[in-house]
Amino acid sequence: MKKIISILILFFTIIYAGVSFADSRLKISKDAFIRVLNPVEISGTIADIGDSVYFINVDDLYINEENVIPKNSRFYGVVEDLKEPVQGTNGSVKIRIDKLEKPDKTTIAIKGYIFSSNNNYIGGDATPPTYYKRTPHYTQGWRGGILQYTPTNIRSFGEPIIIKAGAELFVVLTEDLYLNN
Repeated sequence: MKKIISILILFFTIIYAGVSFADSRLKISKDAFIRVLNPVEISGTIADIGDSVYFINVDDLYINEENVIPKNSRFYGVVEDLKEPVQGTNGSVKIRIDKLEKPDKTTIAIKGYIFSSNNNYIGGDATPPTYYKRTPHYTQGWRGGILQYTPTNIRSFGEPIIIKAGAELFVVLTEDLYLNN
């Protein structure tokens, strides 16, 4: 009986030590947004799937008065998907973020994307209509009518995506990020 109690006490001690270790680390929850700056233009005509890109952290990020992600940290990632422009839709790009490098050259593996409300695809919006249909409206008592131009479903060909240098974007984390003290 003493062995079973000793084993249980040892087991709970190990579990408690693991919980207290997890609580002592700083955590940035998933779905958090981090504002970044794009230093180099990313163009859909030049970029390919798998190309490396990076973004620079704009502000210091503090947790409990501790600077956990200093200003000028770099977020490294890759072009995960690239959609070419087609008739009616502009091109789009999806960028996955894999690594955070602080100014002191320490690196942390992270999981995130450059945020866009379009399932994290930047771009991909609809193009303007190419043709307009003339629709006359006649009213009673007027000599003439009114001619209204209404858009048709024929749209112009899309433009490739261009993320300009200096554009402010957001990294959204897809998993919790644990930082050491």
